[in-house]
Amino acid sequence: MHRRLPILFLLALTACADNAQESICPGLEQCRFADPCTDTGQIAAHQGSFRRAPLLGAALLEACRGDKAAALILGESLERGVGLPEDPGLASRWYRLAAVATPGQGSPRGELPAKPGYPEAAFRLGVMHLEGRGVPQDFAAARYWLGKAAAEGHRRAILALDAVPRGR
Repeated sequence: MHRRLPILFLLALTACADNAQESICPGLEQCRFADPCTDTGQIAAHQGSFRRAPLLGAALLEACRGDKAAALILGESLERGVGLPEDPGLASRWYRLAAVATPGQGSPRGELPAKPGYPEAAFRLGVMHLEGRGVPQDFAAARYWLGKAAAEGHRRAILALDAVPRGR
């Protein structure tokens, strides 16, 4: 298993480079957070995280290929420090990718369906902006992400949206 880990890491990095895409960045002056694949892979390889939690290596590979559920799992792992070192900033980057819908891409057999974003990821990102945890505290960005989750029927987002101060 130990010899496979570097190969998995290289595959994940390749998938990231091939799947680079812009993300929506309300609340951030610069969108330097578009692709968290490389940073996560480097941290995990350095810390030996994939040896202790090999499923996170598989999640990284799938998230870098555009899997929104895997991106949400990585965000949760990084936010809580479970299986990977706690890193709220990097968690917010994964939540951002999991929250944003991506359009379908052309294929030889026609148009692939769009991948919807996860309301839970938008909720968590909104809370992070509300609290200033891992991202700058920004109430407009908090309203944006919580509103996105609330529009999808996320109950906690609906309640949290009322708690976001107006202004700023």
